[in-house]
Amino acid sequence: MANQVEKLNTIAIADIEKVNTLTDDNIEKINTLEFAGAVPVEVSLTANAINAATSTAYTFSSQALGAAVSDRIIVVGGFSTNAVRTVSSVTIGGVSAAQIVAATNSGGEQCALWQASVPSGTTGDVVWTWSGAEVGMGIGVWRIVNAAASAHASSGVTGASALSSTLDIPANGAAIAYSGAASSNRTATWTGLTERFDENGIEDGSTSGNHTGASLAFETVQSGLTIQMTLSGGSIRNPVLTMASWGPA
Repeated sequence: MANQVEKLNTIAIADIEKVNTLTDDNIEKINTLEFAGAVPVEVSLTANAINAATSTAYTFSSQALGAAVSDRIIVVGGFSTNAVRTVSSVTIGGVSAAQIVAATNSGGEQCALWQASVPSGTTGDVVWTWSGAEVGMGIGVWRIVNAAASAHASSGVTGASALSSTLDIPANGAAIAYSGAASSNRTATWTGLTERFDENGIEDGSTSGNHTGASLAFETVQSGLTIQMTLSGGSIRNPVLTMASWGPA
C-alpha cells in the first residue's frame, strides 16, 4: 500500500511539472506567434529637412512620401528649440496627424512623433504649427506599410548626452526613433536601431541644433529592446528622444 501511495505522489508531482512546463512554453509561443504569418511591417525614411527661420508655423513643402498604397502611414518626427511650447497641429499631405509621443525639457528643447494615414501622393507638404514662435525646426519623415493603425508602444525621455529607453516591438513589426539637441556640430551614434540621418543647423541658420533619426524592422519579438542615442563632439545641450513601434496589421 505504501509503495502505491509513493508511486501516486511521484506521478502527481511529475504531471504538475509537465503542466507548468507546457504552460510556460505555450505562453512564450503565444507571445512569439501572436503576429506570425502576418505580412511584415515595412519602414523607410523618405525625407529629412531643416527650416532655420523664426516662425510659429513651419511648412516643409513637397516632402517625399514614398510609393502610395492604401494602408500607408506617414510618421513625422519634429524638433525645435527656443522656449517650452505645445504643438497646435500637424498636417501631412493635407491630412491631419495625431501625436504618438512627445518629450520636452526645461530648456525648451522638444521633439515629438506624429502620424497620419496618407494613402495617395508621392510627395506632400508637412505643416507643423507650434503654440508660439520657435527659432528653427527640423523634421524626419518615415513611410510605414502593412502596419496596424496605431502605435504598439512609445517612449519619450530627456537628459544627458547618452539618452536611452526600452521599447517593445511585436514580431514582424518595426520601430522609429527621433531625437534632437541644442548643441552645435555634434555627431549622433545609435544602438538598437539603424541610423537613417544626422543633421545640424536648426537654429536660425547657425550650426546650433542637431536632429537625428533611426528605424528598423524586426522578424522576432523584441521585449524591452534598449534603444540609445549618443551625441559626441563637445558639450551637449539638452537632448530629447522619442520612439515608437508598430505591429503588423
